[in-house]
Amino acid sequence: MTVRWNAIFDIVLPFLVAGLCYVLMTQDLLVINRSFLSDILSVLGIIAGFSVTAIALLATSDSEGIKELKQKQTGLSVDGIEISAFRRFYILVSYSVLISFIAILINVIGYLIPWSQLISQTAIMIIKSLNLWMIFHIFFINIRNISSLYFVYFTNT
Repeated sequence: MTVRWNAIFDIVLPFLVAGLCYVLMTQDLLVINRSFLSDILSVLGIIAGFSVTAIALLATSDSEGIKELKQKQTGLSVDGIEISAFRRFYILVSYSVLISFIAILINVIGYLIPWSQLISQTAIMIIKSLNLWMIFHIFFINIRNISSLYFVYFTNT
């Protein structure tokens, strides 16, 4: 897949879904309450745990698929150094861990603050939509990471 397709899949598509959720919230067809946030925190924790496990697998595995990924260059450069497919995948999974923990922190803080007493209802819906974008972003990144991890370990299928 190209970098452009990945950006569309990881950024634009979650933005469109979050925009749809905003429209549904303005029509009172979608309710995001404390119970939902509590469930999201659990899901984000599971996703972060999966990503940490994926990093551990990558760091400790010596399979043929990993060796091939370390040799295969991507054509992408970081600080002037071309990165291998393995390093690119490792960066994506590490990003997933980082963004998951940031989302957990933001949602915990958001859970504790009485927003309805501080800002308008419209601003709350915009914040909820941005939060949903981040959550969908994490989901879509992990979908891509899981499929990539599958092809790393099962290259013959």
